[in-house]
Amino acid sequence: MLQPIEIIPGIFEKDFSEIERRAKLVAPLTHWTQIDIADNKLVPNTSFLDPDPFRKLISETGVNYELHMMIEDPFAVAQEWIDAGFKRVLLHIESINNFSMYEARSTNYRKQGIEVGLAIDKQTPVDVIIPYLDELDCVLVMTIAAGFSGQKLIPEMLDKIRSIRARKPDLPIEVDGGINYETARWAVEAGATRLVSTSAIFGSEDIEEAINRLQATNCHSGQSRRMRERSGIF
Repeated sequence: MLQPIEIIPGIFEKDFSEIERRAKLVAPLTHWTQIDIADNKLVPNTSFLDPDPFRKLISETGVNYELHMMIEDPFAVAQEWIDAGFKRVLLHIESINNFSMYEARSTNYRKQGIEVGLAIDKQTPVDVIIPYLDELDCVLVMTIAAGFSGQKLIPEMLDKIRSIRARKPDLPIEVDGGINYETARWAVEAGATRLVSTSAIFGSEDIEEAINRLQATNCHSGQSRRMRERSGIF
């Protein structure tokens, strides 16, 4: 029996009031919410960058928050966000120049009960992240160029998911970028188990229906795969 995939609403905003509004909209509907931060250095965009207001928000909403760190020096600020209540941190492999420091810091974060994952951006070959898979709690594959919401998924990026899944059958794989009702099926078939979606959720008139439709992707994906197998397509 197919296990349900996990839908994670993504919030990438410059204004905390909008972050708060969106977070409270999805809080009753999901177990995790992703907050994106950017410093206009690692990616060409900026976001709200103060962790302090999240202390109250996380307490009020009662869900788990993960931090997608699209910033040049994630180690300089990660602990502040963890102290604010974030339970999972996703650092971009493109931002890590010293993997000894990464290993030491990630070990420290895990001792605090924090999950640690690496994200890989569009331009980075999957081979760069392969040597570190055994040390990760999860991996985030960008199917767009990180930095802006509303982009279309690049199908070639799904090969990274397939490559990681072939090596690590049980590793949680998140996918972020252009995830909608159609592309969600592609991602699940490639091996993703967590779908981060922004536009498809917050651009919908019925957010609960949007999340439910994305959640149903796992069943539909399995049916679609079996149909193609019977047809001899693959």
